[in-house]
Amino acid sequence: MIVKDGRGAGFVPREDGLLRIAAPVPSRSEATPEAILRSLREILSPYEIDITHIDWCGVFGTRRRVSSSSSKHSRVFLVGDALHVHSPRAGIGMNFRWKIAHVVKGISPLSILKTYDEERGLTTKQLVAFDKALSDESPVGANFSAHGTYQQLRDNLPFSSTTAIEYEAGLLVAKQGGLIVSKQYLAPGILVGRRLPSQTVERHANGESVDFGKSFPSDGRYRIVVFAGMISQPEQLRRLENVSQVLELPGAFLRRLGERAITPQDVFEILVVHSASRDDVEIADLPPSLFKNGDPFRQVFVDNNESRSWTLSEAYSRYGISKDRGCLVLVRPDRHVMYIGELEDVTEMIKLLTSILL
Repeated sequence: MIVKDGRGAGFVPREDGLLRIAAPVPSRSEATPEAILRSLREILSPYEIDITHIDWCGVFGTRRRVSSSSSKHSRVFLVGDALHVHSPRAGIGMNFRWKIAHVVKGISPLSILKTYDEERGLTTKQLVAFDKALSDESPVGANFSAHGTYQQLRDNLPFSSTTAIEYEAGLLVAKQGGLIVSKQYLAPGILVGRRLPSQTVERHANGESVDFGKSFPSDGRYRIVVFAGMISQPEQLRRLENVSQVLELPGAFLRRLGERAITPQDVFEILVVHSASRDDVEIADLPPSLFKNGDPFRQVFVDNNESRSWTLSEAYSRYGISKDRGCLVLVRPDRHVMYIGELEDVTEMIKLLTSILL
């Protein structure tokens, strides 16, 4: 953002080497490419800018509209600007495709699509309210305020970056008000209904420090994150083995999926983050069934600074999880947290999952 004499110009890098630029013009009728560039050059003066190619030119104001409903009979869905209109300054990304894909592939029942109205409808209203506050604080035109824009964006960064978007209790969020309630106190740094925040952990196989958030690509899969705790202790390792055994029971969802054309690996991945020393635990000590047709090299992490004080990992302390006992965290394909429980609550987690699987 560049501001001069109360007028502001914005720059946003785009795909294929393009750059989106925005500059004010007196009226919509005068919004020609030449007028926009003239306004831009006046703001940049005495500096210059050379434009060699214009891919697209448009006009935006601060209109705000929200549809009364985001879907019809869970068969027709409004997305993007068909659902809501606001200024481009408050745009955020949302991910709904995985729900449709799971229904089309026969993984989940049609009822899962009802959560689109529940989740997207709430977030849309919050987004439009944020856009209005941003526009009121820093209107485009003569009264433009660079400080107001900066202050609003800074204050609302958690929302605009989607890290503070929180879904209420429902089919895909197990918290107070739902049939199954998470034990939020086990991980106060991981809020049920919000995106799982990333922390630094170590890859167990080679000690490499990695961003844990990169273990959650948008590939349509749920992640069962087992914070296994101090598995160098026999009792804690037995608790982990119990998780593995319950997941393998005939009625568990992994076995149910395995009986169909859809494999469990198409729908789920299990990640283990333990707090023991890499010197005391081998990957081979962990129940092998947790990594069926998977890759333990990518799926097992460690967070232990006591034996390796130079490491940067601090996931357990940042998440507020007991390094001795750990917990279970179920993460949806959009990286929002669905459930938190004790390792012994694996049966509750299975009950929750079976409600969204065919």
